[in-house]
Amino acid sequence: MHDGFFRRYASQGYEWGDRGYPISDEYNDRGVTRQDFQHGSYWWGAIPAGTYTHGVPFFAQPNNYFCLPAAGMMVLEDLGAWHAADGAPLNVYDLAHRMNTDTYMYTSFSEAKFAQGMNSWLGANVYSAIRTPSYETVRDSVLHSFETGYASVVDEQERRGGPHFNGHNNGTFGHGMVVNSYDMYNDSVQFADPGTSIWAGASEYFWYPSLWDFTSQHLQHQFAPHDSLGIYTAR
Repeated sequence: MHDGFFRRYASQGYEWGDRGYPISDEYNDRGVTRQDFQHGSYWWGAIPAGTYTHGVPFFAQPNNYFCLPAAGMMVLEDLGAWHAADGAPLNVYDLAHRMNTDTYMYTSFSEAKFAQGMNSWLGANVYSAIRTPSYETVRDSVLHSFETGYASVVDEQERRGGPHFNGHNNGTFGHGMVVNSYDMYNDSVQFADPGTSIWAGASEYFWYPSLWDFTSQHLQHQFAPHDSLGIYTAR
């Protein structure tokens, strides 16, 4: 292991930390030294330009307010976190309870309830919430997610009469989705949308043409009565 990689790996707890075990030796990735782990990758320098994807498995929300617990299910299934730190088997209702979504009937962003639930499941303070983030903050979160292996999750808002996407209705509401893929060449971003059970015209995965536009339109302005507005990012 590259000495710089080893120091970073040590600082993150070796195989007991967020990265897990190495799954590759070092190799050249478009001119940059890279090594892959169970969760994420290290690059010796900036991430080279390209299209990156987590490949999260799809999970549809079982009702109209479990979008963020369903998004959490996709992230945890992708990580292979089939059991919580306390031993509980993975299911959306347990995860929703850890987020207080079952009692609030929404997932509070101001209280960072998605992060609370995910961190409870993982047994570590992995996720945090960033409210009304700048484009640069969102892009950094998304790119960093491919280093960590923990996908970013947006808690976005849409307004009646405003722009909508992926078959969502013309209304005012908040909604959670997983950032699955990002194309550094043209700034397009792919989401995994748990709302296929709510909107008949929604696709499980869809591309939005510009992360900058998505951030400006859906992550920076409060429209809905509940406080969903921002991004959940992993350390």
